[in-house]
Order: sequence, then structure tokens, then C-alpha cells
Amino acid sequence: MQRHPTLMLVAFVAALVAACVVSSWRTYDAAGARARDYSPRQVRAIVRDVFGSRAAPAIEVVDCETGGTFNERALGAAGERGIFQIHPVHFGRLDEARLWQPRYNARVAFRMSRGGRDWDPWTCKP
Repeated sequence: MQRHPTLMLVAFVAALVAACVVSSWRTYDAAGARARDYSPRQVRAIVRDVFGSRAAPAIEVVDCETGGTFNERALGAAGERGIFQIHPVHFGRLDEARLWQPRYNARVAFRMSRGGRDWDPWTCKP
């Protein structure tokens, strides 16, 4: 049986589009779902330490941005990194490799959110 090249191409494009749509619905894990160095409890403690009295809304943002996993290796569909899903548009002025570290990621988010008072840059709001 001969396969028609046009149908094969259409099927491939349809599968690719479906994968892209599904991928935009969730946060990815850069190193695999189980590869992590910090537990959710440790991530929450780091966020509390960095944000102090403004930690509760910050923890809500992390919970939402990581899809409830609190995984420091979360990688968003647009390349966002870490627990606060820092967008690549900000990478130029940051140490990109350190964005996987929860404390550095939280400190960046603390500065970006004006001390936990402005969550406009995030998709998830407290």
C-alpha cells in the first residue's frame, strides 16, 4: 500500500499543532518530571524568607505558575523559567542559569513585583 505524501504531511502538521496547543496549557519541567532538588515545602520556605510579610500572595503565584508542583525546574511554553516563571524578555539583565535556583528566582520576582506589591507582570495573580 502506497502512502500519499500530502496526507502524511497534513497528519504531521495536525499532530504538531495539537502538541503546541496542549503544550501551552501546562508548565513543563526542564529536566524531567521527577528531577528536582527542592521539595515543595522547601520552595515555600524560600519564598517566605525572600518575601517576608508578603509571602502569602507570592506563594499563590508560585503555586499557579508551576501548576501546583512548586518545581524549581519548571519551564513554560514560551521559555519562562523557575518557580516564578520569569519570562525570557527579562533574561538579558539576569543570570539565566541561576533562574533555576529558587532563591535567585524569588529574589528576581521580589524586585520585579516591587516587593510583592505589583503582580501585573505575571499571568497568575494572587
